[in-house]
Amino acid sequence: MLGVFKRNKTNTSIIELSKGQQIIFNVPANSELKTQMDMLHISKEDLQIVKVLQPFIYEEIDWITEKFYTNITKQPNLIAVIERYSSIPKLKQTLKTHIKELFNGNMNEDFIEQRVRIAKRHVQIGLHRKWYTAAYQELSRSVIKILQTKISTIDDFFLLYKRNK
Repeated sequence: MLGVFKRNKTNTSIIELSKGQQIIFNVPANSELKTQMDMLHISKEDLQIVKVLQPFIYEEIDWITEKFYTNITKQPNLIAVIERYSSIPKLKQTLKTHIKELFNGNMNEDFIEQRVRIAKRHVQIGLHRKWYTAAYQELSRSVIKILQTKISTIDDFFLLYKRNK
């Protein structure tokens, strides 16, 4: 619920705050992963920005998780898959960990291997891409809603957007 978000926006530019952030960006130069990162326009600077945004996301992680699983449970087939292989409470904890890792500013082999394991598991249990994609759209919407309440200037918001073009 966006009404519960505190509107204590930062008055300092997110871009400026990001410049001193310590991150890990270990991606082999001539690797397929580096090519993917380039295609997605993900840079060290992006990880520094993500790390500045981390407290905003952590503060609302329960809300994000609830929104995600409220959306997921609209589809009976997905509920069946969840109940067959796990449980919503367990998966909520897993999702919280996943989200925290996305905002910790680390991009290395361990991070990528964990994402690959998750993707393989989704394939093993028969989770179709269309449902995975739809579910992650809800994550994206939730993050944007949070950032709208936390970022004080429209310039910062658009700078974040432009960085991903």
